[in-house]
Amino acid sequence: MSKSKTRVFIYGSCVSRDTFEHLDPEQFELVAYVARQSALSAYTRPVELMAPPTLESQFQQRMISGDFASSLRPQIASSAAGTDLVLVDLVDERLGAYLLPDGSVITRSLELIQSGAEQYLPQGAQYLAFGTQQHFEYWQTAISYIGERLRHYMPQATVVLLDIPWAEWSETGEKTPDSFGVSAGDANPVFQSYAQFAAQSLATQVISLDPSEVVSSATHPWGDAPFHYAENVYLNIVQRLTGAEGRVIWGRARPGR
Repeated sequence: MSKSKTRVFIYGSCVSRDTFEHLDPEQFELVAYVARQSALSAYTRPVELMAPPTLESQFQQRMISGDFASSLRPQIASSAAGTDLVLVDLVDERLGAYLLPDGSVITRSLELIQSGAEQYLPQGAQYLAFGTQQHFEYWQTAISYIGERLRHYMPQATVVLLDIPWAEWSETGEKTPDSFGVSAGDANPVFQSYAQFAAQSLATQVISLDPSEVVSSATHPWGDAPFHYAENVYLNIVQRLTGAEGRVIWGRARPGR
């Protein structure tokens, strides 16, 4: 009898998703992917004061509609029986969130910004900037709640936090570009506080790399950004996650291989 695949639930960004792509597809399968949804949005009630914007990309439409619906909560419950491994990263928290007058929250995602919907938020919407004391305090309550739901619905699953610093340098030795005006050097200390609290509240295993172990790649499929890493970085993460070699999918194996 063939061994069944490890079923993976991702709550995070392209960091987790690209890591998954470097796992052996004969041994791992994706059961759910929730992205562009701050823990603040996942924790609070669905948005009713405005409709999500309409986007051309089906994936982006699903993600922003999921954010407005606070879809992580029901997704955890519906995927519970079929999940062995939960991969989490915090990159999608980086742009903060909007607290609406009725207590619901919209993540300030790339999709929200690019769609122009950010300009039409309900009167009284309050911006909670990532890294501020107010955001961090609200977020601590939210991520603790998510941890409780994971333990309740998925007690059998292993939860792993990918605490991967933003790359300050590219694989060709150039400085990485800022992301919405934030450099890797500025972002990493802020993320450290969030990651430490998330590791505790989610009761996760943590895979972390040293800043010296990460470089970005200008040829990354999703473009040049401090959290779009060179392929060797993902292979390193997979090695630490599974103890086995990751698969090369972008054509750049480790030196000497």
